[in-house]
Amino acid sequence: MSLYFSKSIGIGLEQNPHFQEVMTKLESNWKGYGYNNGVLLLHLSKLRSTNWNNLWLSITIRAIKRQGYLITGEQDILNLILFEFKYILYEIPCEWNIQLSAGSDVQRCPVSWLTYAELKKRNYTTIVKQPKLIHINHHIKPDYIKAKYIPTEYIDQSDIILKRKLICNEI
Repeated sequence: MSLYFSKSIGIGLEQNPHFQEVMTKLESNWKGYGYNNGVLLLHLSKLRSTNWNNLWLSITIRAIKRQGYLITGEQDILNLILFEFKYILYEIPCEWNIQLSAGSDVQRCPVSWLTYAELKKRNYTTIVKQPKLIHINHHIKPDYIKAKYIPTEYIDQSDIILKRKLICNEI
């Protein structure tokens, strides 16, 4: 692989500890949680200038021979590639992929869940760890929840209500 290939994939850290168990089945030397494909940045010209298709295919074949299937699909493959070729990784800040699955560890990406009213009082540009993108990587999606009327005084807390419903109220 060429030096031109460096930092060609941008991806954020996985926030669910279960993924570490998934990856140790595919790679005996695996360390850490790995990366979550919910938000993925690809430098396409760099990827096109390499042997990307062959790399992807060879890692996929190796993983399937080892386990027979992929637990988290393409995320398994991308993590195996990043594990082997660390120089292609550009780690994006975790607040660009806040994961709301039931098993997510909030300590992996501590952010400030400010309400709309709080944001109006402050200068938004000074708030560093504010969630930028929310990734609902859970089998229950917001549109599956039969939303009841939310009193006006709770509107500013709708993100907190959503997270509580997704994580606590398994349907």
